Amino acid sequence: MISAADVLFLTKVLAAIALLLQGFEVWKLRSRLDSLHLRFSNAVIVSLLGAQCLSAALLFGPMLFRSLGAVVLFLSTLAMSAHFRGRFSGGADSMSLVVLSALVFASIYPEWTQVSLIYVAIQSLLSYGLAGIVKLKNSKWRSGQVLESLLSEASPYVFALNVEQKFRLKRWSLPCSWGLILFELCAFVAWMNPYLLGCWIVLAVGFHLTNFRVLGLNRFFWIWIATYPSIFFLQSLFS
Repeated sequence: MISAADVLFLTKVLAAIALLLQGFEVWKLRSRLDSLHLRFSNAVIVSLLGAQCLSAALLFGPMLFRSLGAVVLFLSTLAMSAHFRGRFSGGADSMSLVVLSALVFASIYPEWTQVSLIYVAIQSLLSYGLAGIVKLKNSKWRSGQVLESLLSEASPYVFALNVEQKFRLKRWSLPCSWGLILFELCAFVAWMNPYLLGCWIVLAVGFHLTNFRVLGLNRFFWIWIATYPSIFFLQSLFS
């Protein structure tokens, strides 16, 4: 079985990378985000970004520093989420707080590390599975209309790839919509088998890379990747 301590360390590394990249993105875009009339001043944001960078580094220090770093990273990320009010990257911010809250708990109570990892795994799997259920219930998703509208000229997204013409065609949007629905629903069962989970994780990485490349959802890619070690750990408990 995978060591809980090893999985926790890997999760810390991936979470630290995700949060550092998020902070760098905010730093680069800070002047362009003023038009959103957000909560804090630029001086406060700079302080929060500095706290995030320092606390991410503390995650790799001695036990006391790891606990302190996890707490500060959680609080600074929570403050950044409040600053944007969910209008910048709400879903990724929520998953960031899920991962960081588990790291805080595991740092303060090392004997509950397994519980913290299981919590992250369940939250990650539910994020896919529940999204699949919502799409399955939505007739516009089942018909492919949502993908067509996402990649239309009226969409607010700026595309890095010239793929919108392909998805406007019914023969592409319909199978892609159903493929996405089935992929997300498979989260409920994929963790039960190591080989099935491996295949599903490959699809998940491809899914987030596609969203990263086409829709610019880079934050979702990095923070969801940080949850995958916990999913493998959950599966190992039943092997």
